[in-house]
Amino acid sequence: MIALPKLGLILTHIASLLLFIVVVLGVITTGSGPHSGDKDIPNSGLNWDFLAHTHANFSYALVAITLALIIIGVVAKNRRYLIWSLAFFTALAVQAVVGIIQARIGIPPLLVGIHMVLAAILVAVMVALVYSTKKAPQHPQQ
Repeated sequence: MIALPKLGLILTHIASLLLFIVVVLGVITTGSGPHSGDKDIPNSGLNWDFLAHTHANFSYALVAITLALIIIGVVAKNRRYLIWSLAFFTALAVQAVVGIIQARIGIPPLLVGIHMVLAAILVAVMVALVYSTKKAPQHPQQ
């Protein structure tokens, strides 16, 4: 059973697809940078700067859609969905700040690692957000 209007459901799945694209681009970007493996393994040789900007642009689109998801949660009066969309936005904002800082100060390894852990957290929160589009099961009174 659906707990949101159709637009909310569609945008939630578009957001999950965008997150997938952002994570894949992030992996490719990391593989093209200075921390792609140990010192004996060369990076992919792809243009890190171009990939970082492409990764960021898709991330900004994800932020915009996430703001729409929050509005949908408010309008639909779906508390559970609103909480998860706000949690996703918060995690996304922290991820963006870490990503911008790491790119501007020379990609320190610690921030790269934090950025990767935050990506895993974002995926987990997105799973909860998608799950929240369904109505909670009704348990019979005992």
